[in-house]
Amino acid sequence: MIYLIMPLHMLNPYGAVLNGRIYFNLPILMKKLFIGIVVFIGVILLISIIGAIAGDPNQETNQQPSSEPANATEKSWQDVSSWSGSGIKKTEPFTITGDRWQVEWASQDTSGFDASILQIYVYQMGSDLPLEVLANAQGNTSDSSQVYKKGEFYLEIVGANADWTVSIKELK
Repeated sequence: MIYLIMPLHMLNPYGAVLNGRIYFNLPILMKKLFIGIVVFIGVILLISIIGAIAGDPNQETNQQPSSEPANATEKSWQDVSSWSGSGIKKTEPFTITGDRWQVEWASQDTSGFDASILQIYVYQMGSDLPLEVLANAQGNTSDSSQVYKKGEFYLEIVGANADWTVSIKELK
């Protein structure tokens, strides 16, 4: 803090003018700036939390079924289609009649440096916007993703420095 000897009427909590020079009280100015930034961030966080809790009432929920009914017949995964290759591919359309299906994939790095990437996007027929990103993997990997929607779909498979296999299975 800068202390100056001057008449009381010239004192100001933010600074003072003495002999034509301006002297600022930096600790007080920095404190007020810090408080302003903290309040601004707090308001943004509060708005984000309220928005996340409220959600969009018009948005469809994509919830997983909690369990299968006890008296339902035994269901199993049925093959729908599969593809293999490297590079980029848009698949032919496929139809899902049930409420649950999955995409299984495997990727093998061809770069020798573990620098391969595999991305899988699912599109609903008639739309140019992806419905979901089902995979975004790097290196030698295999996994699966579940989808809970009926309809006619196609995949866009993007492989960089990778040989990949992708298959669709429906729970019937």
